[in-house]
Amino acid sequence: MLRKHSIMISLIFLTFLFIGCSSKDPDRYYNTKDDFSIEFPKEWENKENFMRCAVISLSPKENDADQFRENVNVAVEQLPGEMNLHDYMEKSIPNIAKVITDFQVNEKGTTTINDHEVQWLMYSGRMGTINLKCKQYYMIQNKRGYVITCSAAPDSYARTISTFEKIAHSFEFE
Repeated sequence: MLRKHSIMISLIFLTFLFIGCSSKDPDRYYNTKDDFSIEFPKEWENKENFMRCAVISLSPKENDADQFRENVNVAVEQLPGEMNLHDYMEKSIPNIAKVITDFQVNEKGTTTINDHEVQWLMYSGRMGTINLKCKQYYMIQNKRGYVITCSAAPDSYARTISTFEKIAHSFEFE
């Protein structure tokens, strides 16, 4: 009788342990390789390991004439030695200018995302024939740099910024 009781308690314990371990939010994107998670809108399309990004999430096309899908991507890189957040962002600016034609910094600032210090950069320019307005959020964790880039066409940026900010502020280190 005691043995059956012990087995029953063990099964109940294992059941609760299993339930506790599977508590990942199904609405979040989890990247175990780079130790982060983020929540994208359900109707957006996610692509992993795309164009040097850990993940990119693309909005649906608004109509057949839509030439650019608003998107948010997360890039992660190993940093060379010790680097502070301000220097990390500032050193990235010349690299952006190499890719974005007519690159112009519009604003810079600081904020926090889930208790982590963040530097952000808003810029505009052109990639090929597409005019863009972008906001990037920079973070450092465990000698890795994390950059969340939110991109939209200038005419859709104002109506998309609240979605971008919601996505960026859902970012968590895992």
